[in-house]
Amino acid sequence: TDVTGYGLLGHLRNLLLASGVSATIRLSCVPVLTAAWELVAERIVPGGTLANHAYLAPFVEWDSSISEEAQLVLCDAQTSGGILIAVPPEKVDALCAALNESHTLAAIIGEVTAGAAGRIRVLP
Repeated sequence: TDVTGYGLLGHLRNLLLASGVSATIRLSCVPVLTAAWELVAERIVPGGTLANHAYLAPFVEWDSSISEEAQLVLCDAQTSGGILIAVPPEKVDALCAALNESHTLAAIIGEVTAGAAGRIRVLP
C-alpha cells in the first residue's frame, strides 16, 4: 500500500487487520527524512498526525524508550509517501536486491507476527 494520510502505522494496521495478523517494527530501521525529525522536534506537527497518533494509541505497544517525537514521526500524515510491502521471509533478499539495483531505497523495517489482528509493537 502507499503510505500517505494514515501514516506508516495507520497503513500497516490496515494491512494487518485485513490479514488477521500483528507486526513488530524497529524504529531504527525505518527510513525517515531528516527534515521530518527537525519539524517534529520544533512541534510543527499537522493535525492529521496528531489524529493518527490518538487513533492508533490502543493498537500500538511502544517500547518505553520510544519518544513521543518518534511516535509522531511513525504516525505522520504528510512526510510519508513510500510503499509498504509484506513479503514472505524467503523472498525478502531478492526483492531488496532488485529494488536497490533499480536505485529504489528498500528497507526491512520489521516482521509480521502471529497475534491479535491489527496490533503493532514498536521496538527501538
